[in-house]
Amino acid sequence: EDVVLLDEEQATALAEQLPETTWQIADIKERTRTKSPFAPFITSTLQQEANRKLNLSSSRTMSVAQSLYENGYITYMRTDSTNLSSEAVKGARRTVAQRYGDDYLSDEVRQYSSSDSAQEAHEAIRPAGSDMQTKDEIGLSGIEAALYDLIWKRTLATQMADAEVRYINVYFDAEVDGNVARFRASGKRIDFPGFFRVLVEGSDDPEAALRSRERPLPPLDIGETSAADPSEDGFHVQSVEPIGHETEPPSRYTEASLVETLEDEGIGRPSTYASIIGTIQKRDYVRKQGSALVPTFTAFATNNLMETQFEPLVDVNFTAEMEEVLDDIARGRTEPTPYLHDFYKGDEGIEPLVEEGLDELDPQEISAISFPDQWGDYVVRVGQYGPYIEGELNGSTVTASVPDDLTPGEATEERLESILAEANKGDRVLGIHPEANLPVLLKSGPYGPYVQLGDDEEEDDPKRVSLPPDVEPEDVDFDLGLKIISLPRTLGEHPETGNEIEADIGRYGPYVRHEDTFASLQQEDDVLEVGLERAVELIQRKESRNEPDRVLGPHPETEEPVEVWNGRYGPYVKHDGTNASLKDDQSIDAVTMDEALDLLADKGDEATQKVRG
Repeated sequence: EDVVLLDEEQATALAEQLPETTWQIADIKERTRTKSPFAPFITSTLQQEANRKLNLSSSRTMSVAQSLYENGYITYMRTDSTNLSSEAVKGARRTVAQRYGDDYLSDEVRQYSSSDSAQEAHEAIRPAGSDMQTKDEIGLSGIEAALYDLIWKRTLATQMADAEVRYINVYFDAEVDGNVARFRASGKRIDFPGFFRVLVEGSDDPEAALRSRERPLPPLDIGETSAADPSEDGFHVQSVEPIGHETEPPSRYTEASLVETLEDEGIGRPSTYASIIGTIQKRDYVRKQGSALVPTFTAFATNNLMETQFEPLVDVNFTAEMEEVLDDIARGRTEPTPYLHDFYKGDEGIEPLVEEGLDELDPQEISAISFPDQWGDYVVRVGQYGPYIEGELNGSTVTASVPDDLTPGEATEERLESILAEANKGDRVLGIHPEANLPVLLKSGPYGPYVQLGDDEEEDDPKRVSLPPDVEPEDVDFDLGLKIISLPRTLGEHPETGNEIEADIGRYGPYVRHEDTFASLQQEDDVLEVGLERAVELIQRKESRNEPDRVLGPHPETEEPVEVWNGRYGPYVKHDGTNASLKDDQSIDAVTMDEALDLLADKGDEATQKVRG
């Protein structure tokens, strides 16, 4: 068949003619396919599915799964085995037969093979025991119920019949100017739902939920022609729209797709996927934008270093082979000490590789990131204090810090030029402070523009105040500069305590403060104008939320409550004035009293140290 590539003009002209011509059904093709259920969950697939269906990060998924495991609701959650015990298989098949009937059971017990490197010490992740109770039957709620439900459905599906799906393609021919244009309409109908049935369990209307998986087409016959009038029998062409198509770059990794790639490449193990993803975020190699993991300038510079000087260490095969050796050590097939000696001190080991790499290292070259097609002659370097732009401006080489929110994928030549120009305007003297007799300066730094009182050379620690979010540097005159540098403002006394309330600008933007309570100003508030009444309202609203997210119970030594809070810098546990941040793999919902006491003891809480010995 001839295929013609149309430009926009041709496509538009054709689209205008097609609704006026007669269309005829040239062919109808149907095929039935069976779809089999996926294997039961292992660590990686649970993380992927929880990310896709529940929008959970890998670490959050493991934290919730840990809680379910500790409470006896699921089996161990760090596993790469898809094996189900005979108890689990019998329980799943019995539950399927009771709920949906024997027709929904697979003809034979389904067994799933694991990868060659899988550790068979644990079976797949499944509901504990043999009763296969639902989330409602065991009284779960919230995110624990949602994750358990995923596991329950996946486990039952493994022992259910295949789904039978009919795919229908209808081909239409329409003649224009002696040429025939062919179009296709695709439909899908579920002939037998099989394991699809358990996937819609919990819906208000399971049958409707199953129908929503279909893509129905009306009854059509070969040779049937279109009707000119919508009131007549037959199909009717309503409109034809020309839509251009351009190829797009691959989608960015999400946590789910990254775990999938790690597993495919043999990098890491079930117990390390969450920590790998947590580490690359903690070290600012990637940042999350929505669900996408977006690499930073630091990531590019680190990648330059590793690929240039230490290429064997970042070779996928090297990492996968190392994992295999570690598995062999775990099975007792390989001696650990000789392997570790060769790994570190051997001719191709870490020590000689690092020594040789450091001797050849050129920091200027390694730290430079350039994309001439997108950035022109501008270069971004990653230095001791973060990434900065380097380029020519008015005949001189100048630099400027990269804004915190700019990533390599968003950088353009125009944006880099604008940042350089703005940063190198030079300080602007707004005037002389009438009381301090010091210059009031408008300056620009790594975190944006700010007002400063006094010169850097003359003052050891000059006062600096960031511009309010809605103020542009070009709008700052002497009067406005004086208002900004006068922050914090005292608004008056709190009506209940008599203590002062202040308005100021901090690292996270404008706020009002009363004692130890900080309340962020809203978009409609102006830090330079906000009054006492509004400040009291914001503070009272914030203080009404100043209750712990969880109370774990009384401390075994003091009887004072051990609480879990979600603070400005992340979640933490609190006891009698001691605060201890949760670890990356711990969450507010899942942290236990024992874990909290360990954190408090490490933080120096004396009462807890007595208990922990």
